[in-house]
Amino acid sequence: MKVKLLEKSDKSIRFEIKDTTSAFANALRRSINDVKVMAVDFVEIKKNTSTMYNETLAHRIGLIPLTFKPGDYVETEKCKCESAGCDKCTVKLVLKAMGPASIYASNIASTDDSVKPASGDILITKLAEDQEIEFEATARLGTAKKHARWQAAIAGYQYAPKLKVTDACDMCGVCIKKCQKKLLEEVKGGKKIELNEPYKCDLCNNCMRSCPKMALTIEGDPSRIIMNVESVSGLSPKEIVASAAEALKEQLGELREELKD
Repeated sequence: MKVKLLEKSDKSIRFEIKDTTSAFANALRRSINDVKVMAVDFVEIKKNTSTMYNETLAHRIGLIPLTFKPGDYVETEKCKCESAGCDKCTVKLVLKAMGPASIYASNIASTDDSVKPASGDILITKLAEDQEIEFEATARLGTAKKHARWQAAIAGYQYAPKLKVTDACDMCGVCIKKCQKKLLEEVKGGKKIELNEPYKCDLCNNCMRSCPKMALTIEGDPSRIIMNVESVSGLSPKEIVASAAEALKEQLGELREELKD
């Protein structure tokens, strides 16, 4: 198995896995649900005179992604406090505001500077004159298997495209014009067609259907998987993929031990 990095940013990563199967790619994708993420689990609303119901306000607060340092906290169920909630497994987030004002995630104060909203631009609610909100939220580690608020990332994969052009091709250029992403191009002085940036191809087959000579085929290669992971949490895409791989390895290790008995 070989891995090649294709694209990387602060919020997403795209890479190609060679000599693999879709079964492995899907297992890795599903293992992202086992990545531990910090999120608000409980909200105590002390005052709310806004037009937003308490339930809606609590729901919006719970879905705000939070940054955190992996390893700084343990799961509440595994903490020595026996799920009572301490500074080793929970973080307190507080907010008190008076209108008129637009209340954003950046207005939330935390007991730990490393645990804060991943984006301060998330609008929580709007307050009119004399309206007021005050709450105290408790954040803790969890996984997406428990609730969507602990979702670490959105992930997907596809087969890597493989282009074949037969001798029947007369270089009419129709396929190049029909490619909506402009990925096909003429090379070698207009004597050959190649797929530029193949990882951007979504296998729509527009080019293949438009060829009057039926000289072009493009299909997915099952042994080469292109995977895209976009973070929707406080973790970087690289941290998420690494944690998902570690979770998958741990599960396989448990299976191996069970089979020994």
